[in-house]
Amino acid sequence: MQLSKASYKEELPERVKHGIIKRMLGKSHARLKEIEKELRKVGLKTQLVVIKGIPWKGIVKVAKDLDVSLIVIGSHGERGLLEKLIGFTTEQVLRESNVPVLVVRPQKGQGGGGDEGGN
Repeated sequence: MQLSKASYKEELPERVKHGIIKRMLGKSHARLKEIEKELRKVGLKTQLVVIKGIPWKGIVKVAKDLDVSLIVIGSHGERGLLEKLIGFTTEQVLRESNVPVLVVRPQKGQGGGGDEGGN
């Protein structure tokens, strides 16, 4: 007996992908603006920066370029033991950043911020 597996993956048209990404970015930017507003209310200096690329590399680079005093990042992960505790992106930021990193747990019912699994 020979077993085989076949699969079919249909790609979304570029205009559909672009629309989905645009909506997601819009929602993310709006949420970040809300967070920025709340942080400023309590007297914290903030600067909203949106970049494309590998998350942990971007975070470390922007932190260095802007000479930030602290990186605050969410915890959560799905991979190995350490990543289950803190998440891939968070783990990489902790390893590579020369800036202090504050890892915060998500509130119940909310996703974390370090589980993307980028390289």
